[in-house]
Amino acid sequence: MKSLDSLFENAQAECHYSDYDIARIRYVLSAFYLEGSKILILLCISFLFGYTAELIAAALVLLSIRTLCGGLHFQHYLSCFAFTVGFFTLAIGLPLLVNLTYPVRIITLLLCLVALFLTGPVLSDNRPALTGKEFQRL
Repeated sequence: MKSLDSLFENAQAECHYSDYDIARIRYVLSAFYLEGSKILILLCISFLFGYTAELIAAALVLLSIRTLCGGLHFQHYLSCFAFTVGFFTLAIGLPLLVNLTYPVRIITLLLCLVALFLTGPVLSDNRPALTGKEFQRL
């Protein structure tokens, strides 16, 4: 990590980034690294079990929901990863176990999306309360 720290110090000195800017860059890089590793591991697992297409479809639906509503945040990577694996397992496996027809699945998904729209963004300790305009936009 020493070389990474010196890289940030050089970027800060040469590009005149503030400490706040460097902290934001570190956060974004960390998020890409942590989320990217989870996605790669999930893709490997889904490939082994033959559910890669289902994982991608679930990820696209859940990504749209997460960007609008926020999400749960855990203190440790392992607990976050375990929850993510469990959540995707349920999202992919539950419809296969219940054996609903395709139209019923689509209607259920649309009803869930409407429920999420009505309940609004999920607030947490890490996310401040939204203003009225922000709430309407989301």
